[in-house]
Amino acid sequence: MTDIELIDLILKSNKPSDIFSDDWKKLYLTYSKLIHPDYNSNSLAAEAMSKMNSYKDMLENGIQYTDETGDFKVFSKKIEYIITDANKKLINKSVANYKKLMSKKDGASLNFQKYMPESMTIIDNKLIIGLKDRAVPLTNNKLPQIHVNWILSRMFEFSLWLRQINYSHLGLNPTTVFAVPETHGIIVISYYHLTELDSKVQTISAKYKTWYPTNLFTQKLATPDIDLELSKKIAIYLLGDKSAAGTKLKADKEVNQEFLNFILTKHQNTSDDYKKYRDLLKKNFEKKFYPLSL
Repeated sequence: MTDIELIDLILKSNKPSDIFSDDWKKLYLTYSKLIHPDYNSNSLAAEAMSKMNSYKDMLENGIQYTDETGDFKVFSKKIEYIITDANKKLINKSVANYKKLMSKKDGASLNFQKYMPESMTIIDNKLIIGLKDRAVPLTNNKLPQIHVNWILSRMFEFSLWLRQINYSHLGLNPTTVFAVPETHGIIVISYYHLTELDSKVQTISAKYKTWYPTNLFTQKLATPDIDLELSKKIAIYLLGDKSAAGTKLKADKEVNQEFLNFILTKHQNTSDDYKKYRDLLKKNFEKKFYPLSL
């Protein structure tokens, strides 16, 4: 690759993986020798070098986010929480529930564990969450309808699996669900609200309290519909309505209204509901892989 081609590649890139592979440190040194302004007189070299340095910082220091357990950093294939007295109980509970789900060895569980991190370990007062693929939190993202379709499909499937093994997640929201752009998958990273179905709910995500169906507050029980309703709220959020009420999307011409009507209708998280959703997608959208740049 010539220096001109490299500069063009960097300036057109959107994320570190557009220019770096797993061996990014070696590539960074190689690329620096080609485009550093001290060695390269191209007028765009300084801009490309600056952008590459920002990617280097992301890979070394992570991107900072916050959820109800506190601050966490997202690296290429790793998430890192600092454990404090305030979040220690929640993090320990999340790890324990994660291990409980990962211990399931039936066929369905082995398949749907791909929507969970590869590992969750506590090392030196940090929670380290290992990922198989690069994943991006849904927080502060607005996505085209075609991408929201597959994210909701994955969340629907994940919710149905949890129902099958008698659990409700109870904490699906934009900070706990990550998109895996390269595979059209999702990763759910937190499990501190996980509760057996028909058991009393002890905790919910306070920040997203208005997203929960009203029956949770009247019955105070973990029911299968809660995860599906939270998943649909995430879909509304990703379409551009951060309140997740969905009203503002009714006038949005970029949003399929049959899809919107579906996600605004209360469901019970049954296989029939999933079939209706798949039929809706088949009717309204072309079946193909749309690359997502996140």
